[in-house]
Amino acid sequence: MINEQFLSSAVSIRKKYLNLNSSLGEYREKITGVQKDLEKISEELSKITDYTEEKVKKMISFFDLLELEAEKLLSIVEPLNNELEKLSKDEFILYENMCKRYPNLTEQEIIDEVHERLKLENLL
Repeated sequence: MINEQFLSSAVSIRKKYLNLNSSLGEYREKITGVQKDLEKISEELSKITDYTEEKVKKMISFFDLLELEAEKLLSIVEPLNNELEKLSKDEFILYENMCKRYPNLTEQEIIDEVHERLKLENLL
């Protein structure tokens, strides 16, 4: 019932989502590495008990390292978040367009037909 163009768009969005989801393992490893670096820096900072000029300089260098690690973490998470937001918007727009194009179909009928296509493509 639903036009092939709509179904192909749904398949494309699903493939992108699954590809992004499979990349999460790589992102988790990177985030875990950054987390371990942050923990090491935190441990080093907690060891500083007296605040001589030398120790304060060392603390400042640790804070600089913390900032760098936070930037690394952001550079990992931000692209992932942006792509997920884009896919979510694409999915919503596609769904709205299908509802407009097929006003005689219920929302559930549209969803069911898309799911059937995704099953045929082995994407569910």
